[in-house]
Amino acid sequence: MTTILGVCGYSGAGKTTFCREMARRFELPVLSTGEVVRRRVLARGLQLTPETIARVSDEIREETGGFFLRVLAPDVVRCVGSPAVLLDCLREEADLLTARELADRVVLIAITADDQVRTSRSLGRGRPGDPASRHETLALHEIEQRLGVARLLAVADYEISNDGRLDQLVERATAVVSGILTGG
Repeated sequence: MTTILGVCGYSGAGKTTFCREMARRFELPVLSTGEVVRRRVLARGLQLTPETIARVSDEIREETGGFFLRVLAPDVVRCVGSPAVLLDCLREEADLLTARELADRVVLIAITADDQVRTSRSLGRGRPGDPASRHETLALHEIEQRLGVARLLAVADYEISNDGRLDQLVERATAVVSGILTGG
């Protein structure tokens, strides 16, 4: 039985941190849609900017008939022996539908944080292709709104607030993931 722990939320909420920490604690594989896009951008010899990432993401959606996550299907299959697969991140309802095609069980986990906290994190992390200004952060938020992140947050099975310290996120997340994995 394959279980996908699909992670959703706006940029800067802590989705990747959640996945990294839970992968380490529970020895789970992580599949990242953002890394798929970044690899494609670099393979095409393009610079990692918010604009090229958005454009390549849209191209992948077009290639997959609007079902972006289908590009990860082979990777999900390779993870079958694991108790669960962390999927960072779902951005639209088609992602949730695709996850349900790929797994026997899908649990949607929303990572949330206040707008100011998310903006500060996004601007501070310096990851190539991340927003480098408040204007770029707002533009990314608009893209995420258009894709339907808010709709996924509304239907999530679990919501974990991440406005505080890392240890607080880890404590909350560990309790949630432990309960999911043990059937609680």
